[in-house]
Amino acid sequence: MSGYKLIGVFLLVVIFKSVAALMCYQCFNVEKCGGDDKNTIVQCNNQSALEVAVISAFFFPKLSESFTDDNKFQCASLAFTPTGATNASIMVKGCMFETKQTLCQLETDIPNGNFSCHSCNTNKCNSGVTLGWSFLLLMVGLAATRMVK
Repeated sequence: MSGYKLIGVFLLVVIFKSVAALMCYQCFNVEKCGGDDKNTIVQCNNQSALEVAVISAFFFPKLSESFTDDNKFQCASLAFTPTGATNASIMVKGCMFETKQTLCQLETDIPNGNFSCHSCNTNKCNSGVTLGWSFLLLMVGLAATRMVK
């Protein structure tokens, strides 16, 4: 009977470990985020989070101070379009260290232009498609409520 308990504990550890591993879309510039690399997915670890944090620190001057010490991660998607430009000049998606408050609510230092930030903590939640579906569902819900009145 103790053999079954050991197997059960082992399975729970394996399941918990696989559930706890966050996966995010990753790309580091406009060309890659809009091209063939836009669907690259990575499992979050310290190295992948550090790569995104280095770029993100340009916009968040106190970013490193806001990291938690619990070795957890979040997915992030950032884009910056300078004033007068029609397309983003900086774009990054990937894993980020968990922050004490929501990443996108941290103090920013944005040059003149349009900055967009999205952070989340479920697998592959930093794709632009997720935002598109959310908007579509919002519009369908709005139309449905208007029809009920």
